[in-house]
Amino acid sequence: MIKEVISREIKKFERKYGKCEHKLENWILTMISGEWIRHIWFHENGEKESIYNYKKGKKEGKQYWFHENGNREYIGNYKKGKKDGKQLYFLEDGELEREEFWKDGVRVK
Repeated sequence: MIKEVISREIKKFERKYGKCEHKLENWILTMISGEWIRHIWFHENGEKESIYNYKKGKKEGKQYWFHENGNREYIGNYKKGKKDGKQLYFLEDGELEREEFWKDGVRVK
């Protein structure tokens, strides 16, 4: 199962950022294309644990965390390394727990 997930994730990354170098080490898939880096951590059961995107060494764009059962735990947006925009937190059953709004790393709501 994990091989199919890895293959899909590499294809998605390459569609967005172009050909990439990639490696899997200690349950972490790292993909690099130009100034973009994506790390995907996996739970030991093969489900994704988190996805982080970096541009020029800083978190950029959507970031994701997942519960061990595969349901999302967090979806947030970063801009130049700082939380920016809507941040959503979910319970293990998938129900929305809370919503936060950030601007340039400062919580505004």
